[in-house]
Amino acid sequence: MNFRLRGTATDPQGRRPADCTVVAYTTNSAHWDRTSRFLDRAACRHNESFEILRLPPGDYFVAAVGRTSAEVSEEWPSPEWLKALTPRATRVMPTEGGRLELFLALFVP
Repeated sequence: MNFRLRGTATDPQGRRPADCTVVAYTTNSAHWDRTSRFLDRAACRHNESFEILRLPPGDYFVAAVGRTSAEVSEEWPSPEWLKALTPRATRVMPTEGGRLELFLALFVP
């Protein structure tokens, strides 16, 4: 059973970002490839909120990126890009069927 990850993302001034995509990826870099079920992303909605529903329990990094989903797709899931994003990410360890609510600061690469 998957877990539910949701929350909001704001820019450094606490405002709604114009473009925002939240990425969630396993801490195990061996699974940083397109076929992995341990990677997911979601575009932020107009009210700064996001929701990711399809990840299995595990140990993850989560980050809000100041780019549209289409722009993120160009680099997703490049191991180099995820590695560069990791120092700015929040680490979470959700359990099966669990729910997490996060408040993320936007990173603009």
